[in-house]
Amino acid sequence: MGPRGGLLRLLGVVFGVAVAIGNTIGSGILKAPGEVATLLPRPSLFIGIWALGGLYAFLSALSIAELGTLIPRAGGQYAFARRALGDYAGFVVGCSDWLSTCGSTAAAALVIGEYLALLVPRLHGAATILAVAVTVIFALLQIRGVRVSGRVQEATSLLKTIAFALLVIACFALSRGATQVAAPATRALPVAIVLALQAVIFTYDGWTGVIYFSEEVKDPAREVPRALFLSVALIAAIYLSWPARRWRSASPPASSSARRAIPSSAGSLCSR
Repeated sequence: MGPRGGLLRLLGVVFGVAVAIGNTIGSGILKAPGEVATLLPRPSLFIGIWALGGLYAFLSALSIAELGTLIPRAGGQYAFARRALGDYAGFVVGCSDWLSTCGSTAAAALVIGEYLALLVPRLHGAATILAVAVTVIFALLQIRGVRVSGRVQEATSLLKTIAFALLVIACFALSRGATQVAAPATRALPVAIVLALQAVIFTYDGWTGVIYFSEEVKDPAREVPRALFLSVALIAAIYLSWPARRWRSASPPASSSARRAIPSSAGSLCSR
């Protein structure tokens, strides 16, 4: 705790960007492009819908940045709802947000556990135990304090960004420019656009991560907006390059083939 019972203000822009990337980029970006390509098989529409999702996130960031600056309190959406609508609304929003976070944490831990079991054959059948162990380890890191957990968040998000960047670069560099065969549209164009945009927006969801730590940011009036806008820009760049490399390296993937790359738990408890 900081002076007068407040939280310690130790976090900055780097942490804000890191927590947004860690909160946003998950198994969804491995799954969503296949579904979107099935709905919108034309490259211009396919890339355009991901750009539209980035624009939506940027416009939303304008409002969230203002709220995060005016109400620099820990709790994110809970703090905003309680301030605007009262204790009951804050309680409902806080509980639903907490349950959602628990579900996302469990899904991510299950994905890690299943992938570890695939990479290390001796761990086959222990995916659930591995998931619990991963959750406990990160919980213990949180208990160690803001400074330690913040550094861990920054490091893991950096590794995730580097991994995605290297994969995209490799796809562009090693691709021989395969001929694209546009699949026939499976739905009427307006319906396909709405469904594709829904999947894209869900995949972008999570960029607001820094507002949950506003009370621990050194200068929230400056750092929170910067973290939000930098996060949206970086996530949009990653999300645009990741689907684009599919059109460069191979024909538009069917959603069924995309799902095969993800363990079973990710399909049923898919994070963003």
